[in-house]
Amino acid sequence: MRRCWTIAAALIVFAGIVPAGRGADDADLNKKAVEAVKQFTRSAKAKDADGMMKVAGTPWSHSAEWDGDKTFHKPAELRKYFQNSIDDIRKSATRIPAEVFGGGDFSDLLDALKESKAGDDTVRLLRAVARKGDYVAFIGSKKEGLFAVRVRDNKAVVAGGLLFR
Repeated sequence: MRRCWTIAAALIVFAGIVPAGRGADDADLNKKAVEAVKQFTRSAKAKDADGMMKVAGTPWSHSAEWDGDKTFHKPAELRKYFQNSIDDIRKSATRIPAEVFGGGDFSDLLDALKESKAGDDTVRLLRAVARKGDYVAFIGSKKEGLFAVRVRDNKAVVAGGLLFR
């Protein structure tokens, strides 16, 4: 659980300090990210794991209060996890505001993490959900939790985040 909070603190730090690097494109990418989170949250509220899967992507990596750090590489594993943890995910997801907290290009975020000395766990988490060329938006708040949304090839998918009870 200590690792969970180390990652949470580092993500909150770098989500707030990384300047967006794509100018006007950032607004469009952030809008797509917010829409993906809204759809994910609607599905979670309805306890619809299949609906959540429509906007979730693998790899998925999260740090959750109820079960620690998890990474899923296969959609079938993620779907099963959603089905088994739907009540906890629902409680967390429905509290997270659909607001842009921060974001940027994967490479910029990675550089910012290294400069902030956020830790290897945080770098691994970012590398687990994104790659060079991806835009990563953080949707949510420090208090309620954050979703990490990966935008690749103009498509936004919820790829994990920090989920609180």
